[in-house]
Amino acid sequence: MSTSLSLSIGLGLCIAGWLTVRAVARAWSFRSVAVVLLDVAAPFLGFLILLLATARPIYAGAVIFASFGGFAFADSVKRTVLREPIVFTDLSEVIWLFRHPKFYLPYAGTGLVIGGVIAVAAFDTALLWLEPTIFSWSPWLAILAFSLPIAAIWASNAYFVGVCARHLRRLRPSSNPFDDASQFGPLAMQMIYGIIAKDERAWRRARVAPAPVKAKRRGATLPAVVLVQCESFFDARRAHPSIVRDLLPAFDACCRSGVQSGRLAVPCWGANTPRTEFSVLTGLSDEVINLDRFNPYHAFALGPVDSIAWRLRSKGYRTICIHPFDRRYYDRDRIMTNLGFDLFLGEEAFASAGAAGSYISDLAVAQLGNQLLREHRGEGIFLFAITIGNHGPWSKVKPPVKSRELAPALPSSSDANALQKFLRGVQESDAMLEAFCRGLALDGKSSLLSFYGDHQPSFPKLFSEIGYTDMQTDYCLWRTTSAGRPKRRDIAAHDLAHVILDALAIPAPDAIAI
Repeated sequence: MSTSLSLSIGLGLCIAGWLTVRAVARAWSFRSVAVVLLDVAAPFLGFLILLLATARPIYAGAVIFASFGGFAFADSVKRTVLREPIVFTDLSEVIWLFRHPKFYLPYAGTGLVIGGVIAVAAFDTALLWLEPTIFSWSPWLAILAFSLPIAAIWASNAYFVGVCARHLRRLRPSSNPFDDASQFGPLAMQMIYGIIAKDERAWRRARVAPAPVKAKRRGATLPAVVLVQCESFFDARRAHPSIVRDLLPAFDACCRSGVQSGRLAVPCWGANTPRTEFSVLTGLSDEVINLDRFNPYHAFALGPVDSIAWRLRSKGYRTICIHPFDRRYYDRDRIMTNLGFDLFLGEEAFASAGAAGSYISDLAVAQLGNQLLREHRGEGIFLFAITIGNHGPWSKVKPPVKSRELAPALPSSSDANALQKFLRGVQESDAMLEAFCRGLALDGKSSLLSFYGDHQPSFPKLFSEIGYTDMQTDYCLWRTTSAGRPKRRDIAAHDLAHVILDALAIPAPDAIAI
C-alpha cells in the first residue's frame, strides 16, 4: 500500500470520527472557519501525535475514530438518559467510571460497552502489529510527539487562559449546552466552556467566600437542625394516577403539619446530584457560578464557599455531614470542609448497617443520624444527610416476596417494572423521614427538619409513554413544635437555603443573596 493511500485512509478515519461526534449534536453548520478549526483540533492533533509516535497512519486514524466514536456514543446515551449532552465537567467523572462502574455502564449497556472496548482494543492492537511504518520510527520522535502538546496545554493553562477566554467570548456562547454543541460542535463547546469557566472561577469564588468563623462556645439552647437530601426522591404520585395514594404517609404528615412544602425546581434530571446539593447548601443560583454549575464539585468548590453550614457554625453549631458511600466520590472528602462542615462521615461509619439492594439503606442513615443527634444533645448540631439507598439502576433490584403492587395500571414495559422497584425505594425513604421525625421529637426543643429530593429518577421511555414531563422534585420543612399554618410554595433549589435560615431567624449572608 502506498504512503499516500495509507495517509488518506488514516485521515479519512479521523474525519469520520469527528463527523460522528457532530452528527449526534446535529452540528451541520460549517459557516465559520474558525469554529470548525476549533472543533476539529482535538481529533486532528490526536491523529498527528499518534502518527508521529507510531509511523502508522491507518492505526492512528483507527484509534481516533474509535475514541471519538466512543465519545459520540456516550454523548448520545447521556442525552437520552440525563436529557443533557456531555459537558466539560464530565471529564472529572472518568475515573469514577472505573471505580464505580455500576453508576454508569448499565445505562449504556454493560455488555455492549465491555464487548465494544475489547473488540476495538483487539482490532487496534492487530493494526499496530500488522501495518507497516511509512517512515523510520524513533522512540525520541514518539516522546517528542507526546511532550510538545502536553507542554503547550500546560503553558496555555498557566499563562494564556485570560487571552484565550477573551477571544472565545467573542463567539458569544449561550451557556445552553444543546444549542452551543449544535452551533460550535461538541468538541469546540468543551474547550469554550472549560476555558471560560477557568478564567472566571477565581473571581466568582471570591464573591461567595465565607466570612471568617471565630471559635464560639456550643450553645445548649440551640435547636437541632437536620437537612436530608434524599436520593431520587419526588412525590411519584404526580407521575401517574394509578400509583397508590398512601405511598408517602410520613411526607404527607410533614407537609400537613410543617412550616412549608412544595415542589423543588432542581438543576438536573436523573443524576448530577452535586448540582442540587451545592445549590441547597450555598443558596447560589446557576447564574452566580455560570458554567461551573454543571458540576460545582469539579473545580469551583475546591476552595471555601459560603453555605448554610458556615452560617450555623458562626452561631455555635457543630456541623456534620453523613453519606453512606465512598467519601472520595465527587471529592466530597475535601469539598465538605470547604462548605463548612466540621466532620464528614462516609461509608466507613455504616460498617454494620443493612443495605437496600447494593446500597446502604435510608433507614440506616436515619439510625446513624439519630445516634449523632443523641450524642450531641445539649449542644447545637446541624446534620446534613446525603442518602443513596434508592439510587438506580432499579432493573436488577429484586422485589420483596408477595410485595404489594404500587402502580397496578402502569403500561407494561421494562421501565415500568423498574419503576415498581423504585417506588418501593421511595417508601423506604418515607420510613427514614418518619424515623428522623421521631428522633428529633425526643430532643424537646423546637428542632427543624428539611427534606428534599436531589433529582427525579431516569425513566425516559416510560415517562414519555405516560406523558409525564415535570422535572421538579419535592421538599418539606417541619418543626417538632407547632409551626402554625403551613405554607405551600414552589421554589428553586437555591431558595431552600433562604427558607431554612429564615425559619431559624438567621439572616442570609450577602454572598448567598447575590
